[in-house]
Amino acid sequence: MKKYQISGLSCAHCAQKLEQAVNKREEVNAFELNYPAQKLKVDSNDLPATIAFIENYEEGITLVDLEQKKHHNHGHNHGHSHDHGHSHDHDDLNIAILKVVISTILFIISFFVEGQIQVIIRMIAYIIVSYSVIIKAIKNLLRGNLFDEFFLMSLATIAAISIGELVEAIAVMLFYSIGEIFQEKALNNSRKSIQDLLELKVENVRVLVNEKEQIMQPEAVEIGSVVEVRVGEKVPIDGVLLSDEALLNTAALTGEAVPREFEKEQQLLAGMIVENRPILIETTAVFSDSAISKMLEMVESASSRKTKTERFISEFSRIYTPAVILLAVLLVIFLPMFGVPYDEVIYRVVILLVISCPCALVLSVPLGYFAGIGRAAKSGILIKGANYLDQLAKINTIMLDKTGTITHGNFVVTNVDVFNNGNQDEINQAIYLGESKSNHPIAKSVSTRYIKYKTEQELIDYTEIKGCGIKFKLNDKDYLIGNQKLLNKYGVEFTKTNSKSSIVYVAENNIHVQTIEINDELKSDSKVAIEKFKNIGINNVIMLTGDQAKTAAAVANQVGIDKYYAELLPEDKVTHVADELNNGKEVGFIGDGINDAPVIARANVGIAMGALGSDIAIETADVVINNDSLLSLFEGIEISRFSRKIIKQNIAFALIVKFTIITLGVFGDATMWEAVFSDVGVTLIAILNSIRIMKK
Repeated sequence: MKKYQISGLSCAHCAQKLEQAVNKREEVNAFELNYPAQKLKVDSNDLPATIAFIENYEEGITLVDLEQKKHHNHGHNHGHSHDHGHSHDHDDLNIAILKVVISTILFIISFFVEGQIQVIIRMIAYIIVSYSVIIKAIKNLLRGNLFDEFFLMSLATIAAISIGELVEAIAVMLFYSIGEIFQEKALNNSRKSIQDLLELKVENVRVLVNEKEQIMQPEAVEIGSVVEVRVGEKVPIDGVLLSDEALLNTAALTGEAVPREFEKEQQLLAGMIVENRPILIETTAVFSDSAISKMLEMVESASSRKTKTERFISEFSRIYTPAVILLAVLLVIFLPMFGVPYDEVIYRVVILLVISCPCALVLSVPLGYFAGIGRAAKSGILIKGANYLDQLAKINTIMLDKTGTITHGNFVVTNVDVFNNGNQDEINQAIYLGESKSNHPIAKSVSTRYIKYKTEQELIDYTEIKGCGIKFKLNDKDYLIGNQKLLNKYGVEFTKTNSKSSIVYVAENNIHVQTIEINDELKSDSKVAIEKFKNIGINNVIMLTGDQAKTAAAVANQVGIDKYYAELLPEDKVTHVADELNNGKEVGFIGDGINDAPVIARANVGIAMGALGSDIAIETADVVINNDSLLSLFEGIEISRFSRKIIKQNIAFALIVKFTIITLGVFGDATMWEAVFSDVGVTLIAILNSIRIMKK
């Protein structure tokens, strides 16, 4: 898919019609237009033809290839690169303001003169303010674009002049132009606030090659490069810290205001800002795989996943405009039969034509979703589609993994009990070798504890038994390391422990030789988050864990979870989620591990812990929480509910105003002022209402 920035689209309705027209073309495989972000993606078998069609669709449309723009900006400092594409938009806006000012001054002067001179001044005022609108209307008409807002405004005001309503024609055109200016400014502001959230990418990277500094673009930096990042600069690409320590501001990724301390060898993510001293990092990813790159990609493409509300509005607006125009035609035919004067008929028809533009609806809905997704990103919550924002708002059941979600997943061995006097050094070597081969967090903590027994020996027949543990041979002895299910499976008798910790049992030649107790620490905000879920009506919070029942009970009790299922295999978690879905629940599942991917995919909304979560869980998830805090999920649900509320308000407001004025217009009780308000005014109010989401 090629990506472009698009400018010069006159309105949201025109954008919608353009999207429909391009998607109908034979050579086009896929086309997505994000009007609030002014971006489009296209996949076409004949790209030049498609681009030409888009640029000729409406007067003034221009496309900028974002790949070329990126290369063009290389070498500029970042501050300038963004303004470059918008400078002509800025000029257009200034010219529009100038026209309105001159036209208003002439209009006011006209009230202080009389006769022929008054008419001339008023006509000049009208031409100044409406010239560009009428020219665009004619050009678009020649392209076959009937009934865009330029055509409707031109027709309405010219018809008003023809029945002697010159003052009203000027006033309406002025009101329309002022509304458009405000609308453009408000839209630019909301775009800018979302752009600012996402201006996390670094343009130039300082790479050390043979002790010498080289400046490169992030895309050109290879894995394993050593990069220097100075105070106040952003980490350009994911990597590990080579310096002894670092203090980094992670707000861009996680929404957390307090800087975090990192130690040597810890993983750093692109977008974090260096706070106290220059650092060196070794890159562990290419730029396109870095956290920031994925985040930008997600937020940019999020609005392409349409919601039911958006699809309804698209369908509605396709029917709405022709229906209102048909009503206008019927008035022309039938009103004269009831003795309504010709002037009055034209006036009513003109009002209907102005109202027939569905811009307020078509713009406010995607803008609401766009703002919601942008606002969530600011708090480190990545929502991968407008449809998932909707789903998140509807959640009434949260099912969650324990390790890494409620707890930190930092396991520490707290106690070891030894049984049946075997050769402890040999057993400890076996434990180290076996556990160091596994990726399970518990296994990692055990191998860390037993690292002093590291040996170069090779294991034989090493097997991981899902949900149980591992078995292997060493020095002609058989070893089992895992939970009680594993020992039961192989008929090993063992001494049970009553501890609430996670337990690992070790058997040598089917004899129980060690019991290892492991503890995991709770995240400080887990309990608060679960209280908050309940406060917003999500009472059904269920913990699903592979850990043993005692540990699960202890954790559930500490954080206030009423319902939990323990000792589960990954497929058991999927079954429990499916049960809740079958009971008609809207389920959000939140987890972080590789084994959580299937259950994340099964829920209505799959949520992954992003900072420490596995790549596959993050890929599968619909929502990614970057700071690994359950409180952020609570904030994400709040933002999504607020966004939906605003979107519903906008739809209701636009429909009520439009239908009220259509009704008044048919009976001759509406003025053109009201008609223009129902178009431009309602759109402006809807935009301003959507901006509230950004401020939440």
